[in-house]
Amino acid sequence: MNNDCPLLRRVEEFLFREARLLDDREFEAWMALFAADGIYWIPATPGQTDPLGEVSIAYEDRQLLDVR
Repeated sequence: MNNDCPLLRRVEEFLFREARLLDDREFEAWMALFAADGIYWIPATPGQTDPLGEVSIAYEDRQLLDVR
């Protein structure tokens, strides 16, 4: 095991929690996961590095997510 395992486990737990909140339609709790200046980005292609210069599936700030 390397030193990143505890961090990797925390990231996995966060992602599972996020998915559970969405599956359970707990949108307010899901929104509470985001920082005020957070951006929700879903790249359109693997390896995409530029969310604004290329088409993205989603690139939304907290305010736009809250409206949805």
